[in-house]
Amino acid sequence: MRVEETGLLVVLLLSHTGLRVATEEDAEMVRIFSLQRGVWRAPRDDVYLRYNFSRDAGAAYHLSVCYRIRFEVFSKGFDVHLSYKANDDNADPFYFGNTGQYFDSWFDNKEQAGLPHWEVYPERWMHVCHVFASTTYTAYWDGKEVFWRQLVGSWPVLMNGTLVVGQEQDRLGGGFDKHQIFRGDLTQLSLWDRVLTEAEVAGMAGCEGTGRGNIFSSDTAEMELVGVKETWAALESLCRPQQLNVVFPEERTVEESRRFCRRLNASLSVPASTHDNQRLREQLTLYEDVCVPTASWKLWLGITDEGEDGAWRDFYSSTQVTYLNFPPLNAGSSYACASMKTDGFWDGDRCSNKRCVACHLEYTDFLYLRGLCFETSFHMRFRVQDHINGRPFFRGYYNYVIMWNNETRQWLIVDSFTNTTMLSTSNVPESNYPIGKYQWRVEAILCGRAKGDEVLLSLAPCADHLFTCNSGNCIPSQLRCNFRYDCGDGSDEVDCGVVELIDDLQRQLPPTGKAGGALSVTPSIILTRIADVDDINMVITLEFRLTFTWTDRRLRLRHLRLKQNGTILSQADAEKVWQPRYTLVNQEGGQSRLLGESLVVKSSNNGTRPHFNSVDRDMVYPGASNQLSLSERYTARVTCYFELYAYPFDVQLCSIDVELPEELVEYVKLSTEDGEASYTGPKELSKYTVKSAKFGESSGGHQLSLQFQLHRRQGIVVFSNFLPSAMLLVVSWATLFIRLEALNVRAIMSLTTLLVLYTLFANMSRSLPSTAAIKLIDIWFFFIIFVLFINIMIHVFVDDLPRHRPTQPKVIKAFSDGSDETEETLRGLSEIGLSSPRLLRTYRLLVLPTVVVLFNIYFWVAVFIS
Repeated sequence: MRVEETGLLVVLLLSHTGLRVATEEDAEMVRIFSLQRGVWRAPRDDVYLRYNFSRDAGAAYHLSVCYRIRFEVFSKGFDVHLSYKANDDNADPFYFGNTGQYFDSWFDNKEQAGLPHWEVYPERWMHVCHVFASTTYTAYWDGKEVFWRQLVGSWPVLMNGTLVVGQEQDRLGGGFDKHQIFRGDLTQLSLWDRVLTEAEVAGMAGCEGTGRGNIFSSDTAEMELVGVKETWAALESLCRPQQLNVVFPEERTVEESRRFCRRLNASLSVPASTHDNQRLREQLTLYEDVCVPTASWKLWLGITDEGEDGAWRDFYSSTQVTYLNFPPLNAGSSYACASMKTDGFWDGDRCSNKRCVACHLEYTDFLYLRGLCFETSFHMRFRVQDHINGRPFFRGYYNYVIMWNNETRQWLIVDSFTNTTMLSTSNVPESNYPIGKYQWRVEAILCGRAKGDEVLLSLAPCADHLFTCNSGNCIPSQLRCNFRYDCGDGSDEVDCGVVELIDDLQRQLPPTGKAGGALSVTPSIILTRIADVDDINMVITLEFRLTFTWTDRRLRLRHLRLKQNGTILSQADAEKVWQPRYTLVNQEGGQSRLLGESLVVKSSNNGTRPHFNSVDRDMVYPGASNQLSLSERYTARVTCYFELYAYPFDVQLCSIDVELPEELVEYVKLSTEDGEASYTGPKELSKYTVKSAKFGESSGGHQLSLQFQLHRRQGIVVFSNFLPSAMLLVVSWATLFIRLEALNVRAIMSLTTLLVLYTLFANMSRSLPSTAAIKLIDIWFFFIIFVLFINIMIHVFVDDLPRHRPTQPKVIKAFSDGSDETEETLRGLSEIGLSSPRLLRTYRLLVLPTVVVLFNIYFWVAVFIS
């Protein structure tokens, strides 16, 4: 055996010179080989572990290969566990390896496809077995069957070839590539020419036996070692739980220490055994001169007896710890916190003091470095380790290392494969660590960025569904941009814009519709209130809400909310979005006022996370799946041509008319199929009833119209015009029954009715627009005025009727002066009195009623027809 160490680079050369049988003393010991472990130098292609089988060895018709591995870091190419060749061609009788979480298994130079993804973690022992029967292949992971399939390939396997561990053979025993290596530890490699049972595999994985193969065992084979660190360890130590603790030499209070460890996805350390306590004490010795130099209390422990004196409980789980290491005469004193001293014993400590921190990490815990251009999310994983330049560092699963530089007082990101500094930052306070979001300076061309560029990176334990605060804390994504500060630093309410701006043309040019055609916009007009109807000027004052809904496939949206009313865009976001422009065509004198507007994303459909490298983990929603809705509320005076022929039984058809500008006619069309047109205000107004609000026939294309009917309420007009005029007609008709001798009474009453009726007519006319058209109510008043005029004429001319000789004897009254004239006057009066009653009686009882009745029939028929 020959050992040659060359710093980080390790070379291991095995050649078969026979077998060494394990003695009774080391029967439960296993041999561990460390291949290419280290941080600072790239792996080499001349590092390998080789075993040459005897050239006269026979052939195998069954094969079982088991081993236990522990990765330090993954290779940039393939992580080759082992390869076996029987001749100098490019065919491997069997080969096992992995690329990150993707494991490869080959037999007879044929891939045994279908192996599941394996959750692998650095610095954790994992037991692997590959069992090839005559027709089947079974894979075991940590003692459990994880894969089974029909075997692809043929037997036998000649066992006179070369086995190489940690390199892939391009030719027999050689042809190595530094991108196809294994970096870590390997032990318990064994081969059998039989099929192992599931119980045997489980026993080996559980450290119940060393499991040495009858063809080959790494524990018993005499091997030549080149550049490999070889150690022997107790078998049970491979399965014994061991804490992973990292000491941070900066002094903090207990509460600050808890928050710090939480940002690392860790907790304050609490040794669970004497072995754990001893390992933590050994780690602490590296920082004894830094951690509280003047005191022997060095390191906070994650326990407290605040609830009950002497009952020490874990800070996080509140469970009482079973292992304690207080001195017999101390037992924790009277303080509620505890710390480790330089001798490894624990002691009570005042919680307000400042001590160094030891964080306990699980092997399955890690941090994500986001903001670069890693090929897979597996490459983003980083873990904390001790130590470089006196401080813990962050080791990537692959070749990147985040470390502190004492000379420049900066944190660096170094590619350990090439030993090149890729990025640096001076933004992290010197007493802190680069957990959270920071700006980094590019020091070498990286991810398409030139040297000197600034790039935002985040290092935090936040998974894809969590938001990373600037401090490195994680919160649920639904708390992002919810108008509450859920991050302690308030960074969750920063950069809450909804719309991503692609270019300035995004808001200038209308989006295209389906298949590149015209954009279809769904309109909606809701008339909410009619404030005033001005009959004289034919103008209506009203309030309405105009809404346009469309889809912009160009948009990328964020921070959408699952709310019934959608997500309202801010003014800044609205300015990034194209919005339909239009003109209110029939507004009176340009009198309109915008009361309020809102641009809303109506849904939150088909959200996806951005690329895993993105620092911003906000959900991204495609514009094609989420409609935009522009809603504007106006008060306006709109013109309406009143058709008053049937007044006061008229129905006015009014509208709100909207038109798109000419330049959008070919690119945008209004589609009313799914639109809404309605009136939501009170139906009964002071003078009208509102009915039948709907889209007008001209709606569609580049025009839009909401039509509604105003049915005049006749009651007020009937009581103020028709009823008084009818009453005046009756009064005028009644004057025809007054005695003929009372000419003054008849004349005055008739004239008065005519004057009152004319005044009523004039008042009515002033309440209506001045038009040349004749209205039915004008005919009504004209008829009554005409009748009243005829009645007056009857009263005036009734005394001038022709005289007639009476058939009855005449009565002559003699006067004292013997005048004949007086006698003739009396005689004339007598003749008139005998003829006028017949005319008046005919007129007032037959002619006038008949004319009035016939007029009313024709008038009201005309009203109902109109």
